[in-house]
Amino acid sequence: MSDVPFKNPASGSERVLHHQVYGLVERGIDVMAITRDSGTGPTEYTYGKGLCEATYHANPVNPVSFLRSVLVKPRKILRQLESIRDYSAILSHQPFSYAALLLRRALKAKPSIYVFHSPSHEEYQLSSEYVENFKNYLFSQIRRIVENFCVKKAGKVIVLSHYMASKVQEIHNIDSKKIRINPGGVDIKKFYPGEGRGQIKEELSLPPEHIHLLTIRNDVV
Repeated sequence: MSDVPFKNPASGSERVLHHQVYGLVERGIDVMAITRDSGTGPTEYTYGKGLCEATYHANPVNPVSFLRSVLVKPRKILRQLESIRDYSAILSHQPFSYAALLLRRALKAKPSIYVFHSPSHEEYQLSSEYVENFKNYLFSQIRRIVENFCVKKAGKVIVLSHYMASKVQEIHNIDSKKIRINPGGVDIKKFYPGEGRGQIKEELSLPPEHIHLLTIRNDVV
């Protein structure tokens, strides 16, 4: 379950989720996915080989509508998916859908893993819409509390780096034995050293004898 879609990944967390879901399917593991998207509309069900995805909508612009959708829709979807087949493990990305199912005691006692991409409240604070006022401070702390609830309830917590392992320990005060580091990988079929690097450096006026690294991510401080 996740608070982002995975079909057309536009962010780092969506890409991790995308590769994780289809990687499991390729290994012959059946996946039932509950995902969330913004906006409005009915829940969308997608069925494929080894995969059943249900995407519900929750509009974050309206806090009341958002809360109602998150509390009601995941449980309804879960019941629908359980009518198809049982599940043997729970894998969660981001806190809200997972927290809603935990609060409503809808999940069975199965092994559970929480994928900690980054602190939810810090992501909210770094968003372009964030302004320092009481309302946004309150929303930020709610995110922190909800994420803490999920991390404490999960059997294991997966992070992609040692840095995020230290962050989740610092913020949520969990035992290091509960954390597993699974470094992010690179699809070498898509990304590999190109030819003519010397010419590219010359075109960009870069010193040819130096090693240059390029990183692309959210432009935030």
